[in-house]
Amino acid sequence: MNEDQRAIYVDEFLPQPPEKVWRALTEPEQIARWLMPNDFRLEVGHKFTFRGFPIPAAGFGGTGHSEVLDFEPEKMLRIAWRAAP
Repeated sequence: MNEDQRAIYVDEFLPQPPEKVWRALTEPEQIARWLMPNDFRLEVGHKFTFRGFPIPAAGFGGTGHSEVLDFEPEKMLRIAWRAAP
């Protein structure tokens, strides 16, 4: 695999059923509970934003611009993320 040096790859085992983990990763209300409010839709090409509190020391202005790149239900979710300063 040709890995992008700017990418973060996470491969982790979670002891919950796949459908529960999948909901946490793909339902906007669930994503907001553990990350930030968002306008996520599980649709390749959908551009969405995360909205949170700015953290200037980390270079985070409060908005994350994202896009759904690919997915396999209950197996894989690939998104692009760029934080606005």
